[in-house]
Amino acid sequence: PGENPVGLEVWLFDYEGNAYGKNVKIQLYEFRRPEKKFASVEEMRQQVESDISYGREYFRHKRG
Repeated sequence: PGENPVGLEVWLFDYEGNAYGKNVKIQLYEFRRPEKKFASVEEMRQQVESDISYGREYFRHKRG
């Protein structure tokens, strides 16, 4: 890492293992949205569900 390391959070579809401490190669295809603060846990949960739906739809079209 350089002087300004970048952190990111990644959702791995249908992965049920524990990836903490493991090396994972991630390829970015599209920027979804900037970092956002949420007014409540429920608002964050709804956004995460929306992001997951968007990602699944994105890859459904990318494969087909």
